[in-house]
Amino acid sequence: MISKVCFMLGLFTGFSRSFLMKGTQRLGPSRFILPTLSTSTAEEVQVFGPLEIDQLDVYKKILAVAEDAARKAGVLVRENIGARVHYSKTNYKDVVTEIDIKSQRVIEDTIMSAFPDHGFLGEENVEAGHCASVDALEFSLATEGKEWLWCVDPIDGTTNFASGLPLCVVSIGVAYKEEVVVGLIYNPVLEEMYTAIRGQGAYCNGEKMEVAVGELDEAVVNCGYPVGNPVATQTSMRGFSALSSRVRGLRVIACAAQVMAWVAQGKLSAYYSYDLNAWDVAAGALMIQEAGGQVTDMKNVPYSLRTRDMLCSQGSPVHKDILTTLKEVDALSYEEEEDECQLPDFLNVRRTKMDPSGRPKTLWYDGHRGQN
Repeated sequence: MISKVCFMLGLFTGFSRSFLMKGTQRLGPSRFILPTLSTSTAEEVQVFGPLEIDQLDVYKKILAVAEDAARKAGVLVRENIGARVHYSKTNYKDVVTEIDIKSQRVIEDTIMSAFPDHGFLGEENVEAGHCASVDALEFSLATEGKEWLWCVDPIDGTTNFASGLPLCVVSIGVAYKEEVVVGLIYNPVLEEMYTAIRGQGAYCNGEKMEVAVGELDEAVVNCGYPVGNPVATQTSMRGFSALSSRVRGLRVIACAAQVMAWVAQGKLSAYYSYDLNAWDVAAGALMIQEAGGQVTDMKNVPYSLRTRDMLCSQGSPVHKDILTTLKEVDALSYEEEEDECQLPDFLNVRRTKMDPSGRPKTLWYDGHRGQN
């Protein structure tokens, strides 16, 4: 009799565990199932509330690979700063160098060697233009079986890099089911490595970072300069003029990831810009949140991978006061010169051409408008 009871209990326990592991992945506000490194052979780990050891171990391994990839790419950046511009994407302001392409190749190869089942979204694999970027992100998020997505900018601040200015960084943000959980920003010229793991704080070269404190009249704010989008640039400059009499200082540094690292570090109080991409800001957004700051869109909705018009800051009251100021001058949004992007039915269509080095390069493109 006892043996039969034990057998039945065993069946029930096994069934219960199997049931919990199947079906919807989110089981509550702080409960979800997280696969380990290889989704093909992984056991699943239930996570409740604060990070458990297994989950944190996964994040640490991902961060270690990200750091390895960033340092490899950083060698290229450091040794070639001031490199000749190779070609322009959308106009003479939006430039790409041969080092951007080589840097991304090194990063992608390193990541894919460690995590072949993960998704990869790199700037240099995406055709120029607002809608092409939107399409590329949506396709990456919709790809079946790719719960992990690496958002990579091999050189954020390419114009600075080409001009020999040390304001150029490698940016790597890693999302699990659309939530950024690991972030890294590396300035190889200044030898500054910024890292963050969700729930574990943000660090620069191992030292914990915290955002600034104070009121709006004490704030130093960086204003965006959206390359290739003159309408968004005009909107940003209206905000610049409105804020100029209300803050301690304004800056226009065109390197989103570096600027966001400085907000997390407390060197800047806030940063706003428009028409940003996931690879520009995913890592920095996590960093600021982990350092105690706030990241939202211009409607004060919390940041997501789809956020393109963004304000990040040390938090209230500065965050709220900047949004109020921008609203006063109609700078919370900008009007596109063309219609809003309509995601094409054939979102998975891609084409391939050769990059300048002779390597096949997959390009997402704005198919619904027939652009090449």
